[in-house]
Amino acid sequence: MKPKLTAVEKARLAELVEARTPFWKICEEIDRDRKTTARNIAYLRRRPPQPPKRSPLRLSLDEREEISRGLAGVNLSAPDRSNEPFHERRATVS
Repeated sequence: MKPKLTAVEKARLAELVEARTPFWKICEEIDRDRKTTARNIAYLRRRPPQPPKRSPLRLSLDEREEISRGLAGVNLSAPDRSNEPFHERRATVS
């Protein structure tokens, strides 16, 4: 088993593919088997990965910090009593 293609071999492969050299001749030229050659040609033809897309609705760092600071004093585990009439609510301040 031969080692991976070197940078020089990859450059030569790219030149041969760009020159539209027949596949069998490329295999002979770089002295590799068909599977290795085909895999490297497919790798050359891949599209570059797209940059990640961010939602226009995302919050900035400052907005996230402001929200987290605002929630710091809120007890989220306490039951929501906003639907109860005011006279039935229990006092939360002792």
